[in-house]
Amino acid sequence: MSKTTSRAAILFYPLAATLTAQAVPVWDSAGAPHARYRPETVYDARRGVVLLFGGLEDGTTYDDTWHWDGVRWLRVGTAGPAPRYGHAMAYDSQRDKVVLFGGGSLGDTWEWDGSSWAMVSTSGPSARSEHAMAYDDVRGHTILFGGLTTTSTSNETWEWDGTAWSQSTGVAPPPRRSHAMTFDRARGRALLFGGTDSNVWLGDAWEWDGSTWSQNLASGPGARSGPGMTYDDNRGVVLLFGGYFWSLPTALVYLTDTWEWDGTTWTQLATSGPYPQGYQRMAYDSRRQRTVLNGTVYSTQTGQQGVTWEWDGSQWSIAVTGTPSVRRQHAMTFDSQRGRTLLFGGHAVFPGAQADTWEWDGHDWIERLVAGPPARTNHALAYDDGRGRAVLFGGEHGAPFGDTWEWDGSSWSQTASTGPAARENHAMAYHASRNSVVLFGGTAGSLTQFADTWEWNGLAWLQSGSSGPSGRYAHGMAYDGRRGRTVLHGGSGPGLLGDTWEWDGSNWMQANAPGPAPRTEHVMVYDSDRGRTIMFGGQQSAGPSRETWEWDGAAWTQLIGTAPSARRRAAAAYDRQRRQVVTFGGEDLGDTWHLRLPFPSAAATFGAGCGQPALTLVPIPIAPPAIGGIAQASLVGIPAGLAFALLGWSDTNLGSTTLPLSLAGYGMPGCELLQSADSGLVPVTPTAPTAARIDLPIPYLGSLLGLELFAQGTAFAPGTNAADLVTSNGLHWVIGNT
Repeated sequence: MSKTTSRAAILFYPLAATLTAQAVPVWDSAGAPHARYRPETVYDARRGVVLLFGGLEDGTTYDDTWHWDGVRWLRVGTAGPAPRYGHAMAYDSQRDKVVLFGGGSLGDTWEWDGSSWAMVSTSGPSARSEHAMAYDDVRGHTILFGGLTTTSTSNETWEWDGTAWSQSTGVAPPPRRSHAMTFDRARGRALLFGGTDSNVWLGDAWEWDGSTWSQNLASGPGARSGPGMTYDDNRGVVLLFGGYFWSLPTALVYLTDTWEWDGTTWTQLATSGPYPQGYQRMAYDSRRQRTVLNGTVYSTQTGQQGVTWEWDGSQWSIAVTGTPSVRRQHAMTFDSQRGRTLLFGGHAVFPGAQADTWEWDGHDWIERLVAGPPARTNHALAYDDGRGRAVLFGGEHGAPFGDTWEWDGSSWSQTASTGPAARENHAMAYHASRNSVVLFGGTAGSLTQFADTWEWNGLAWLQSGSSGPSGRYAHGMAYDGRRGRTVLHGGSGPGLLGDTWEWDGSNWMQANAPGPAPRTEHVMVYDSDRGRTIMFGGQQSAGPSRETWEWDGAAWTQLIGTAPSARRRAAAAYDRQRRQVVTFGGEDLGDTWHLRLPFPSAAATFGAGCGQPALTLVPIPIAPPAIGGIAQASLVGIPAGLAFALLGWSDTNLGSTTLPLSLAGYGMPGCELLQSADSGLVPVTPTAPTAARIDLPIPYLGSLLGLELFAQGTAFAPGTNAADLVTSNGLHWVIGNT
C-alpha cells in the first residue's frame, strides 16, 4: 500500500484501501437497538461489553443480540433464543457465560459465550416472565426470584450452578413481578427491590445471603414496578433508577429519580436524567466505570425511540440518541457535502405519516428539530451534488403532493410551485453529467401510472419528450456515475415488472439482460467505489424479498450471504465517505444496516521491550482498531508510574535511518526504537500502579480503512540506565471495519 500525502484526522497518513470489482460486500447491522420494552441487559466482564437481548415494541417481539462497547452498539449473533420479552439475564463471572432464563411463556435456559448462544436446560423453574436474576460471585450461583407464571405471581427462589437448577425453600419475600435485583459484592448479598402483584405496588427491599431472605427496613425509594438496578463496583454502591406505578384510578406515573444504596442508607441523587420510563434495564460497565441504561422514550411526533444513557457516578448523559421510529415509505439520500445520510418522513406504526428529519453520521442517528415539508409518505429524495442541496418532491398524505423542497444541511425551503403533476411512489436520482435531478413515473391513484421524465436544474422542472419505460410506480432508480447513466428497475404498472432501463440524459434504453425476478417497493443505490448499482429487497409475487443484486451495466449478479430480513418499502442511500450502503426500516421495521466491503481489523506485537521486568505492550482484543471505535492496548511493567506512548506510521524507517534503532547511544543499552514516532508523546491512562492503557479514538471514515499504525510504550525508570527510560515492544495496528 502507498501512503497518501495528507494527514488523517488521527495524526497519521491514511493508506489507500484497495477496492476491487471482485471484492464482495457483506451486510451488517448498524445503529442501536430500536426502542423496545422489557429487553434485558447485563455486563459481560470478560469481553468488556454490555449485552442486550430481545424485548417488545408495537406488537413485535425481538430475538436480536447486541453489545455496547462504550462507543457504539453492534448487533452480534444470528441464532439463539426464540423472540421474547420479560426474560432475565445474569453474568456468571466464574464461567464467563451470560445466563438467560424464560420470558413470555417460556421456561428455557440459555448461555452466551461471547460469540454464540446455546440452550443448556429446559427443566427447572416453570415458564415465567418479569422475574429477576443476579449472579452471586461469592457462591458461584445465579439467583432467580419471582415472576409471572402461567397461573400466578411467584415468590420462588431458584439457583443455577451452571449445570442444573435447584429450588430454595424457607421464608421468602411476598410474590411479585417486574421487580429489580442485583448482587452487592461489598456485602456479599443479593438485593431485591420493588415490583408489583395484583395491582399492589411494592417498595420493600430484601436481601439474600445464599440461604435466607431478610427484609431490609431502611427507608428509601417509593413503591414502583420496573425500575432499573445495578451494582457499581468502583464506588461500592447499588444504583436504582426510575420505574412506574399507577396513581388510581387511571393515571400511569413514570419516575425519574436516581438512588444509591451503600449497604446502610438509601440516598436520592440526581433529579434529572433519563426520560420518564419503566422496564428500562441497567448494567455497570466496570471497564469504563459507567452505568449503562437502555430505555425508551415516547414522542407524539416520532413515536417510540431508543436512547442509551450513562451514569458516571454523579450525573446522567446521553451516550446514543434515539433512532427513527419503525416506519415504511420514507426517503433517504446521502449529503456528500456534510458527510451524512438524510432521512425524511414516512409512515410510522404510530401515529402515521411523519414530518421528521433525521441524519445518520455513520455511527448515530440525530434528529434535526426543524420545520419543513408537511408529513407525507411515498415521496422521493435525491442529493444535488452540484448545488449542495437535497431535493424532495411529492408524496402523499390523504392526497398526492406536487411540491418541491430543498434541504441545505440546516433548514428546508420550498422552491418550485410548478412542475410534475402531484404524485407518489415515483423515483429520483441526481444525474451528474447533466447537473440535474431526474424524476420518472409514480402514481396519482390506482388508475394513473405516470410514464413521464422530468429534470430539476435548481430553478425549474423541465419535461423530457423522450419515450421510455411504461407507466409505473414504486420502482427503483440510481445514477451510475462511472457510465453516466441513470438506471431504473422494476415497479408496478399494473402488475409486477422486472425490466431494466437506462437514461443517458437524452434517451431511455432498455437493457435486455436477465436478472432479478419482477418486484416493486425495493431500494436502489449506486456504489461509487465499486462501480455497481445495488438493489435490495422489495415485494415479489411470493412476498417480501431479502435478495441483494448488483448491476454492472451489462449483467445482474445476486450477492449471496447474510442479509437483513425480508422487507419492502424501506429506504437506502450510498455513504460515499464511509464506503457503504445504508438502509433503514421498511414495513414494520426500524433497523439500520450497512452493506460494505469487509476490512478486518488487526493487532499484533513485534520486537521486545527492555527493563527488568521488560516493559510490555499488549493489544486489548475487545477494542480492535476499527473505524468509529477506540483502539486500546495495555502497557504493563511500568517501573515508576510515569509512561507515554509513541505512535508512528512506519516500522522500517525513521527518515533515512533504518528501524529498529538501538538506543544504546542515547543512554539506553538493550532498548530499541521500533517505530517512527511521528506523533510525539501520547498520554496513557493509569489502570494500576504498574500498568496503563492506550486509548486511540478512530474516526468513522472509510478513507482510514487499511491504515497501518505502529505503537510503542516508553516509561520513566530511575536508575535503570543513564537516560532513566525504558521502551516496550512494538504494536502493529491495521484499521478495519470489523
